[in-house]
Amino acid sequence: MNKNKTYNIYWRNIEIGQFAEESMDMSYLDGKMISNDSKNAYQFIKIASELDIKSVMLNPQNGIRATLKDETDFIMNVLVLGLDENMELSLKMIVGKQETIDWYLKNVPEEKLLTTKPIVNTGFWYKIKNMFK
Repeated sequence: MNKNKTYNIYWRNIEIGQFAEESMDMSYLDGKMISNDSKNAYQFIKIASELDIKSVMLNPQNGIRATLKDETDFIMNVLVLGLDENMELSLKMIVGKQETIDWYLKNVPEEKLLTTKPIVNTGFWYKIKNMFK
């Protein structure tokens, strides 16, 4: 009998879809994210898919925060480790002493800047602009 649960997933206190738990090992959860197709869900997917799971496991500050809510409205803080192209979401439950939860809330961001290539000012207009300095 399958005892895996489905949770509503929230990011920045906004519901972005559901998380269907497929496996749990210690405090780690893996499962399928089912997007609610909102703008916030797409933004979350883009950011979460850029996370490096190993890097986040070594340093939680490289991840982002989210929360899960079950059918009883119990809210669980989770660290988002990463999301793959098949919408498989990896999470770590944040449980334990209040100091642990406080550290998580203070030090793990809700969102990250998306990776973009830096603008290099070596083009034609940059050279012309510098002529008038």
